[in-house]
Amino acid sequence: TMRMQSLLRKKLGPEHISTRQGMGGSRLSYIEGWRIISIANEVFGFNGWRSSIQNLTIDFMDMTEGGRFNVGASCVVRITLRDGTYREDVGYGMIENTKSKGQALEKVKKEATTDALKRAMRQFGNVLGNCVYDKEYVKSLMQVQKQSRGRIQGDNLYRYTDMEDVQGMAQPNGIEKQIQPPAQHQQQQQQQIQPPPLPSANVPQRQAWNPEDPAQRRIVGQSDNGPASLGNPALVNGFKPPPGESSDFDMDELDDDGMLDMIEDLETDRPIIHDSPSS
Repeated sequence: TMRMQSLLRKKLGPEHISTRQGMGGSRLSYIEGWRIISIANEVFGFNGWRSSIQNLTIDFMDMTEGGRFNVGASCVVRITLRDGTYREDVGYGMIENTKSKGQALEKVKKEATTDALKRAMRQFGNVLGNCVYDKEYVKSLMQVQKQSRGRIQGDNLYRYTDMEDVQGMAQPNGIEKQIQPPAQHQQQQQQQIQPPPLPSANVPQRQAWNPEDPAQRRIVGQSDNGPASLGNPALVNGFKPPPGESSDFDMDELDDDGMLDMIEDLETDRPIIHDSPSS
């Protein structure tokens, strides 16, 4: 993008460049590895680039007569941007006359990897270190005053409280809690999950059994067409038929609604009452 290209063209200020003693008493200018990574995150975004080690080789490892080690390693690192553009370069690390073999290997591998990363990064532009190879620029940079760092403020520091806030958003299984929706959204959700309305007062309700009511004398187990025995004239769901009347029931006398009512009564253990079919 235009913004990224503009940032890559900029040259680094003196506060970003460090110096060290070189061979023959010269001073060498360089950029620290952590600073290159920070600038790359600002230019490309923290998820806009990645690095990968293409090759890491121990070039030599010698042990002196005193039991000390001299080790050298080389590394090739590739930097790939989000759009697939990549650059790669080689870096080198070396240590001499060290007592520990393990520490020597650790140092040279890290040094070679960091050196390769910085050399690959500089190929993207001045702001990522390419300007340091311009000797005229480095020489004129000595006349530029360094900017002082801003005062460290509590809001800019990552503290224990920040860690507790992050942990508080996580469930015991490691899944983050979902952010609660606004109150208005919750109210809309509650309205959508309202229970169905109660039956209207106009809907006829099932009446309790009253043996004196002629309209309710039609009981399951009773037939006007004579006995069509179901077996034992026992209690029907705990209710006994009126005296002198049979508990037999003619299934042919039931219409569709009556059959559904009978099934519902049997499933719910309620008194089985059936209105007489209309003539």
